[in-house]
Amino acid sequence: MKKALLTLALLAVSASGLRAAEPIPDSHRINGVAIGCQAYTFNRFTAFEAIEKASAAGAKLIELYPGQKLSPAEPETKLDHHASAGTLVKVKAKLAEHGIMAVAYGVVGLSKDEAESRKVFEFCKTMGIRVINTESTDALDTFEKLVKEYDIMVGFHNHPRRENDPNYKVWDPNYIMELVKDRDPRIGACADTGHWMRSDLKPVDCLRILKGCRGLTLHA
Repeated sequence: MKKALLTLALLAVSASGLRAAEPIPDSHRINGVAIGCQAYTFNRFTAFEAIEKASAAGAKLIELYPGQKLSPAEPETKLDHHASAGTLVKVKAKLAEHGIMAVAYGVVGLSKDEAESRKVFEFCKTMGIRVINTESTDALDTFEKLVKEYDIMVGFHNHPRRENDPNYKVWDPNYIMELVKDRDPRIGACADTGHWMRSDLKPVDCLRILKGCRGLTLHA
């Protein structure tokens, strides 16, 4: 199942009041819901074109992903957490031109090396991004420290279960709940409902399992 056009970005957090950045303004919500597009929907195009197409579809929010070509004018430049300050200025200007907020980044690997993971958090801080989506369960101890420092949420994304790789567990919402239950409230799940179905799971049942998850975004 291919990822649908819209990526539902519900920035749900715990009752403790912890949250990443300021709330998404009403002007960037649709009927009160923070809903936008994953730039990977337009992975055959550049980041600038993805922003344009998201805007044309009526989106107000976007999730950026690492490695997308910047623009037709600069196809050799990549948009990711290694991009230059000048490149990020151009991206922010393009977002502002189309009235779109970048609210999430991923799916991106996070390293157990704090200096490497910090590059991702610094990028997100610069871009005003609220959520980093990853599958790097091995780096949890490292990035939990950075979550607290930067006040940026991290969600564990799920691809489908791998029959030949029993060590890949993030497809299972029960595993995610066990993983995050004693962690900072800003660490939660980036639930991909399409991939749940590819894993023969029912999204509604999975969401019930994640009901107590204090940080949640949805890929639909």
